[in-house]
Amino acid sequence: MEIYPLDIVIHIINIIVLYLLLRLIIYKPLRKFMNERTKKIQDQLDSAANAEKEALANKEEYMKKVALSEEQIQKTVREGAQKAAEESEVIVRDAKNKASEIIEQARVKADEERKRMTEGIIDGMQDKIAEISIDLAKRILKREVSLEDNRTIIDDFFKKVE
Repeated sequence: MEIYPLDIVIHIINIIVLYLLLRLIIYKPLRKFMNERTKKIQDQLDSAANAEKEALANKEEYMKKVALSEEQIQKTVREGAQKAAEESEVIVRDAKNKASEIIEQARVKADEERKRMTEGIIDGMQDKIAEISIDLAKRILKREVSLEDNRTIIDDFFKKVE
């Protein structure tokens, strides 16, 4: 095998032409594709970073809203408990007042009943005492005393006693 200088030059020219053709046909479009791909990836990374920032901001806003909601819930619970306590105090106070009224009414009725019974007993006793007095006076005087006389004497007696 012999090496001819012309063959070497042809090979070198072929390599240079092939390099230029490949550079024009493949390298520039491939470089353009790679640059576009790099730009697209960079845009996606930027978009992801922005989405992450937005998500963090939304998370902070959400946490603030949750904290505010919890405060409002606690406030509502406190207000509800306070209102319930106040209402229970009002109910208990009203119940005590009603109980006092019922007790007072019962006392008044008992006093009235006691007076009525006492008056009934006294009236009944006055009649019995009058009958006994008449009977006793009849025996003592051996004569009959009128009912009118006895009534006058008994009424005077009870007026002095009262």
